[in-house]
Amino acid sequence: LSTDLNDTDRELLREAHRKAAEVSGLIEEFRLDLAADAVYHFVWHRFADEIIEESKPILKGEDQASKDSRAAALYQILLVSLKLLHPFMPYVTESIWQELPRKDTDALMVSLWPEHNL
Repeated sequence: LSTDLNDTDRELLREAHRKAAEVSGLIEEFRLDLAADAVYHFVWHRFADEIIEESKPILKGEDQASKDSRAAALYQILLVSLKLLHPFMPYVTESIWQELPRKDTDALMVSLWPEHNL
């Protein structure tokens, strides 16, 4: 976890990593249907519908520390989301990954799976 995140944003990132743990377990059990469903609901409903929408006032606000923290958390959650989606839609996620300015590897397919012991 990034140390420059505030408590709320740190918890959002922990939530993404808990989802990674859930998805990892489902993949290990060969329940790809449930893993894909879990990723879909996290990315579409939790991340896009809730977290990003809740972030808009923060990102438009005056508190620079809060803005920086939320932007960093959103970026980290995006990276986790792309990694979780990659087994199910590799071409799309790899294409998005290639456009990102900061990432741990040049290719998503060789990046480390999200750690879920946070």
